[in-house]
Formats: sequence, C-alpha cells, structure tokens
Amino acid sequence: MTESLALVVPTRNDHADLPRLLREAAGTKAVSEIVVVDDGSDPPLKERALRRAARGLPVTLLREEVSRGAGGARNRGLEAVSASHLLYFDGDDRLSPEIGPLWADLAGRDYDFCIFRHADSRMLWRGWAQPHADEALWAASGLSATALSGPVSEAVSARLAQAANYPWNKIYRTAFLRENGIRCSEIPVHNDIALHWESFDAARTVLASGRIGALHIVRPGGGRLTNQTGEARLAVFESLDVLARRLLPDRPLALPFLRFVGYLLGWLRENIVPELHPRLEALSARFFARHVGPDFYARIAMEDPVLARDILIHLAMGDAA
Repeated sequence: MTESLALVVPTRNDHADLPRLLREAAGTKAVSEIVVVDDGSDPPLKERALRRAARGLPVTLLREEVSRGAGGARNRGLEAVSASHLLYFDGDDRLSPEIGPLWADLAGRDYDFCIFRHADSRMLWRGWAQPHADEALWAASGLSATALSGPVSEAVSARLAQAANYPWNKIYRTAFLRENGIRCSEIPVHNDIALHWESFDAARTVLASGRIGALHIVRPGGGRLTNQTGEARLAVFESLDVLARRLLPDRPLALPFLRFVGYLLGWLRENIVPELHPRLEALSARFFARHVGPDFYARIAMEDPVLARDILIHLAMGDAA
C-alpha cells in the first residue's frame, strides 16, 4: 500500500478556524486526504467551502446531527479514512511547517505510531517551545531535539507515555488502530486518554520525532473543552477505570499510568470549581482502593516511594471527604 497521510478533524461550531487549518494542510505537501467530522455544528458546515479551503485536497465531510463529542467524532473519522496513516487534529490548533519534513522522515519506516514534539501557545514567549514537563520527559529519554529516533526501547516508550495525552501529537498507522480496536472514549472531555494509553500498550514499534509538528492553541474563557471546569470533568474516571483494568498491575505501563493519574488528579483539582472538590477526592480514593491492592501497593512502595505516598494521601483525603 502506498504511504499516505490523512488529517482527521472533529469540529463543532468552529467555522472560523477550520478553513485556516485546511489551507495549512494543503501547504504541507504531506497530507493527501482530509476527513472532517461535523459534530452537530449549528449551522452545519458546507462541503463546498471546505473543499475551497483545502485547495484541491480530497475532503470527506461527515455529519453527526446530535453531538457525540470529540471522541465519537474521531472514531467516526477513523472509519472513513482510506490513507495508510492518519493524524488526528483539532480545528483550532495549528500545523507546524515541520509536519512536512517529519512525514518525509517517516517514509519507508515500519512503525505503529510516531510521537512528535509540540508547541503550546502559552509558551510562545520562548518561541515554538514544548511545555516544560514534556520537554523534561523528552530529555530524560535521551531523544534528539530534532531528529527521528527509534524504534524506542520499552523503557523510553513507558516514559514518553507520560507526556501530554493529546491525540494530535502522533502519526498513527491506520491499520494499527483498526486491528487493535483502539478508539477514543466518548466521555465529554478527556476522551483522548484511552486512545493514548491503549496505543502505547498495544504498539510493537514506536518512533519519536524531535520535530515540533503542531502548535496547541489555548484561549482563556469561552466554551472550548480546554476551559471546562464543571462536572463533565469527573467523567474521566470512567476511562481511567477501563485503563486500570487493562494496565494494572502487571503491564509495563502500570506505574507510568499511575504517575499520570496522580498528575491528572492534581490538575483536575486546580481546574474544576471548588464545589466539586469533595466528589473528586471521593472518586480518587475509590479509584486507588479498587485498583491498588496490598501486594501491588508493596511493589509500588519499593519501586516508587513518592507515588506510594501520593496514593496514601488520596486515600486519606477520600476518607475525609
């Protein structure tokens, strides 16, 4: 099969940003197919306008009359892709000029997915820079800041799995996702966490590119999923429970996953309304009580005492709540 790259874009009421993204895709000389899933936009997207913005690239427009959320839209987009590889992307983010050279680097390589560095609009004062936490993981893995590395070792893969759980910092082999039944969850937010961890768990060959392939745009306020602070955030425990049953206690990603969960719970506490803190603490304690038994906890205490301490703190806070 000839190598080709599809851009899969879930979108809802993003009429202003989406045409710009399609123009960028056409300019990369890497993307050969675009699948846009209109997740209940009002008014609906118009295929003619999208084709005009894509400047000759084939565009498939799918529509959900009732919104399924970004996860459901990505899943439907996966079904429609004909290209050998795909890149999930959000309509309000930006493709980097490096995505073309990155795709060229991958030509002829055998891989399940390639994770690449990304920039964040909150860091633009430093240029197109990756957030500090992800950059630290990259450096600790001994990976190049520019070149293509891999296949990476199991240890490096486990470290990279703790990077931002975004859907748009990886180029996937389409058949890898389909054959392994890897999909986004369809919870309101955090629906890309399942895609991320199941991919790292199932992959046999992971590559890592130091090129910055995307710019994540964060705008304060408004109705974007990034800015949600309410009860929808707590639905993430549905996804975490499913992943815990898959990864804990014996998979290589078990401890990296729990470290990520600890980070996520701290992030949630800072970003949801204070009225929800007692529920968050109770759900957190229930998660660890359900998935970390005495034998597993003893192993965690031996291998990562800081993680073991944090688990005890979550259990205690849940009792207090």
